[in-house]
Amino acid sequence: MWKTAHNRQRSAQKEEGIAHKIQGNAHKTDARALERQPLLTQSCLLTYTKYKIVIKYDKQLKT
Repeated sequence: MWKTAHNRQRSAQKEEGIAHKIQGNAHKTDARALERQPLLTQSCLLTYTKYKIVIKYDKQLKT
């Protein structure tokens, strides 16, 4: 029982890591390049978009 929960947590962490990497590389790549990467799942792309929106919002608040 705990193993599946553990695995679920690990895959969630992996996705978070990937999303974090995407966020870091966002300025280097465009959306089309991201779509070409088979590694990315839909949820990762979703997280990426959320990050982008949050970052934009943060910048607006700071200025």
